[in-house]
Amino acid sequence: MTFFRRVTSLIVLSCVVPVVDASEGMELTISHDGRSISEPNTVVVTLSNKSGREVFAYRDHSAFSKPQGRLTGAWFKITDSFNRPVVYKGRSVFFGAPSASAFIRLEPGETVSVSVDLSREYELPIAGKVAVATSVAVYDRVPEIMPNGESEDLPYESVKSNVESFYVAKPA
Repeated sequence: MTFFRRVTSLIVLSCVVPVVDASEGMELTISHDGRSISEPNTVVVTLSNKSGREVFAYRDHSAFSKPQGRLTGAWFKITDSFNRPVVYKGRSVFFGAPSASAFIRLEPGETVSVSVDLSREYELPIAGKVAVATSVAVYDRVPEIMPNGESEDLPYESVKSNVESFYVAKPA
């Protein structure tokens, strides 16, 4: 009986395919320095690939998608000094199944950044402190488009940013 259990365990273990965590070695940061007089509520979002392999970040559902300089959705979680959510006032763009161009390919050691004027996209309070966070979906490869037009269902990891807090300023 013990022999049978060992053989069965070995068979089961040999059939298990290791799953690689796409977010391992990924870093997503939000920074705010407040030095821009014309856009004092601008944050910089930076995604860095510190892993040893290429990864694919889903651009269309993140702060990295800014056609005409505007966000495509409420990609930030912002709360005011009373921990109430700040309302998104921007546009909501709906995309079909994502093509390869909807992803950012990041080689090992590569970094991408984007600046976002939060006062243009969110109803920031007149004064006070806000806390800002975001996330981005990271894949090991680009999902394929299936014959039915839908995207292949691939596992992904959500890379979460730090929470950046700053005092809201009125643009000059």
